[in-house]
Amino acid sequence: MVAPKSQENEISRDRLAELLNEDLSREYQAIIAYVVYSQVLKGNADKVLGALSPRESDPPSMPPGGPYWPADQLALFAQWQKDGYQP
Repeated sequence: MVAPKSQENEISRDRLAELLNEDLSREYQAIIAYVVYSQVLKGNADKVLGALSPRESDPPSMPPGGPYWPADQLALFAQWQKDGYQP
């Protein structure tokens, strides 16, 4: 005998809690992954800016031999960092 359609989709309260906890766990993992990724991005951006910026009397280390970024491009990159790395 086939159960009526309304009973087919019913789940117990415990099963609902289990499913919601699984979903919450995946969301939490996604948040952690995003935070880790954003920290890597920030660290790499700092290294990139350091390589593109001149040091005292030395030219920048990137790109080797130039052409080097002008001050306005370096300022724009620094502003992008300050603004939270928005696309």
